[in-house]
Amino acid sequence: MSRTRFIALSLILDAVLVNAGFVLAFLMRFGGRLPAFNFEAYLIMVPALTLVYLAAAWIYGLYDPERADTAWAMARGVLAAVTIGTLLTVAIAFFGSTRTASFARWTILIAWLLNLLLLAGWRAGLPPARARDLPEQRVLIVGTDAASVDLAHTVAQRARWGWTVIGLVDGDASGRTSPPCRRWFLRARPSARRRAYRRQPSSEPRDHL
Repeated sequence: MSRTRFIALSLILDAVLVNAGFVLAFLMRFGGRLPAFNFEAYLIMVPALTLVYLAAAWIYGLYDPERADTAWAMARGVLAAVTIGTLLTVAIAFFGSTRTASFARWTILIAWLLNLLLLAGWRAGLPPARARDLPEQRVLIVGTDAASVDLAHTVAQRARWGWTVIGLVDGDASGRTSPPCRRWFLRARPSARRRAYRRQPSSEPRDHL
């Protein structure tokens, strides 16, 4: 699945499942009924509620496959996004207007738990991304010291996201010779994008991606 399709699928599924979670919460809270007085407040809030949850999910990286590529990162992002979305929903419901103040408190709490399960559940069942589904991005790292090699290994670990290290080159502008280091190359397709990264000698090794 490409990155664009992943983002589109995530937005659609999250919007549908968040609202499904609230409807299920109403049914659980009121014994299978949707009381008009309380449910009307939810219907009024559907646009704002949906946008709030999607914005929280975006902020916490749930639509960036590279930021949510492990079960722990995904679970942490879902927990943060759903919690923030729930708190903002409470604020909108009880400080918005008299028409939304009837939103049942227990319904919101139940919806928080259901949305945690729904948003994490569909992501857990999603097939892992494959490198061939994403555009390849060829990386040339300027520098051959130990920090540059560490950066190269970090980039190589993201091969499933299309990142391919094509090599390390000497590039010390001051004329000093970098400590000797094994140079290595990975094969890249001719049609791939190209990027070059220069390691800053004065800084600690960091993730440049």
